[in-house]
Order: sequence, then structure tokens, then C-alpha cells
Amino acid sequence: MLRPAVYPGALRLIGEARRAGCRIVLCTGALDFTVRALADHLGADDLLANRMHFVDGVATGKVVPPIIEGAHKALAIRDYCVREGLALGRSHAYLRLLLRLPDAAVVGHPAAVNPDLRLRNVARAYEWPVLSTAEA
Repeated sequence: MLRPAVYPGALRLIGEARRAGCRIVLCTGALDFTVRALADHLGADDLLANRMHFVDGVATGKVVPPIIEGAHKALAIRDYCVREGLALGRSHAYLRLLLRLPDAAVVGHPAAVNPDLRLRNVARAYEWPVLSTAEA
């Protein structure tokens, strides 16, 4: 269901990052089982997402901490890099919304991708790349 929503240039951008030797990690506030197929389609090496709590195979409606959202998403990125021995200063983050700004604060190479107007203005002020994936 999510595949048609992937902009054509997204796979190109991911391919360029992979050829440059980057590990591709999708970090989202969505539930892992709702985006696993998308992560696989994108060729992600890993997925950081919220996990539903299950008891005897039945969802309880609770999310297993840590919750990946807001500023906590940036902490999840930082913790992942520390755990995996990755240099945050050499890491990239691709953002679309201004509310993802904390994600950019923890990496050395943020970029705005198909940004909303507010993020576009921030990206220009900080001289971050502003990318479009709407075209192949």
C-alpha cells in the first residue's frame, strides 16, 4: 500500500547513499509491522520504529518503550549509532518536516527532502541541501 507513495527519486537517492558506502536505516514513529515491507522495498539495512506490545500473540494496544517520536526519535538515532559504532558526525538524516529538526541536530549531514515551507527556510538558513525526490 505504501509503495505507490514512494517518490521515484527516493530509490535513486538511497542507491547513491548505498554506493557511497552508507548503511541505510529507516527511522520512523510508525509501528514496525506497518512499515517493514516498505523498509524492505527501500533496501533498508535496519528499521528503527515503534513496537507494539503483544501478550500470547494478542496486541495490548501499548507500545514498547522507548517510544520513537518527537525529540525521542533523535535519541533513538543517537543510541543506534553508538550501539552500532557509527560516527554521528559522518551520518546523514533526510527530513521532510520542520518537526523533525531534532533529528538533524544529532547528525553531521542533514538534508531537507521535499520539505515543507518552514523546513525549506531553515535548511536554506543553515545551508543544508534541499532535495527533491519527485522525479526519477
